[in-house]
Amino acid sequence: PLVNLVFHYVGKYVDHIIAKSVHIREKIDSVEQMVRGPRNDTLSRLLSQLSEYKYDIRSSKLDQQVAFSGEAVEWANQILKRAPGYADLAYSLLDKTQGGYESSPDRLRERIDDLRVFIADLATEEKQEEDERLQLRAQERGEWRQHKVMLRTRGQDHATLGMAIVTMAFLPATFVSSFFGMNFFNGIAGPVPFDEASRHVWIFFVIALPMSATVAVVFFGW
Repeated sequence: PLVNLVFHYVGKYVDHIIAKSVHIREKIDSVEQMVRGPRNDTLSRLLSQLSEYKYDIRSSKLDQQVAFSGEAVEWANQILKRAPGYADLAYSLLDKTQGGYESSPDRLRERIDDLRVFIADLATEEKQEEDERLQLRAQERGEWRQHKVMLRTRGQDHATLGMAIVTMAFLPATFVSSFFGMNFFNGIAGPVPFDEASRHVWIFFVIALPMSATVAVVFFGW
């Protein structure tokens, strides 16, 4: 009966420590899955969770509990090995303590530190990608503004060109018509009702059209 009590209480204590370690390991696994897959939380929240798990390991004194469970198993094995027919129980206790490396406190802290470094690198990459997207948007907006300015400038150029064409078309003719309006031409004709000079109105076109063409050629050629 004493041997059974030793095996029972030591085994339950070891199972309790292993369950506590496995529980923390499963929470770390959950964080790792969220980091490497679709995330429901932000990276800062995941870092906070990892800090909480690391604090749980330290505050629960999991290292001391695991060490004490190992000493308890060694003490129980010494008793079980001396008892006839209880050697299998001794080996079963050893199997419990030797198969929990992934749930050991050192391994849990190591995984937490590795995940924290990975999350920090991931946050840096995401920040860089966000900066590149913002830079691309700013560049696109700048190009669109330049395009609008170019279109506006092109419209102003067309208006300026139209004004220039109108000016080139009418300014030489206006100059010639004012020339013919001087007193050099007598407006009082003989028996005809029109000015004598009106018979020679073709002189206006002969002078005005070449002048307009000359001004246009000089303008576009310049």
